[in-house]
Amino acid sequence: MDTYEGLVKVCSICGEEKIIGEFYKQAGGKYGVTSRCKDCLKKIDKINRERFRARRLARKKAYNREHKQERKAYKQAHPEQQSKSLHRWKIKNAEKASAHKKVARAISSGKIKRCPCEICGTTINIHAHHDNYKKPLDVIWLCAEHHRWIHS
Repeated sequence: MDTYEGLVKVCSICGEEKIIGEFYKQAGGKYGVTSRCKDCLKKIDKINRERFRARRLARKKAYNREHKQERKAYKQAHPEQQSKSLHRWKIKNAEKASAHKKVARAISSGKIKRCPCEICGTTINIHAHHDNYKKPLDVIWLCAEHHRWIHS
């Protein structure tokens, strides 16, 4: 049982009195919790995620460029790992996998046609983006870069 259960503490950001359960645990903090409430920390995290998004993506791209050969070698040396990962993803995301398959079949049968990226207009490396997987053929056409951007 928590020794401080039922105690209230003032958040150092919003200034509201909240019960100890509204704060994240922190061994060095007063009463063993942070000085800022969970709601305030979540807001700060969201702001910082957006604020540093470009920097995070640039670091990720740079890492991928610098380690391209190593990653390629690993994938070639461990093909079973790739297929296991894909299999787990398909089981976990059955609705998404089904939508992807339906789009691929519709493209190959000529029912739908790939269009240029709706953001930049390029026709290179185009992906079908689903806003709603329950409508598998209702897609937005995006280049790989903008598709990653939307999902990040």
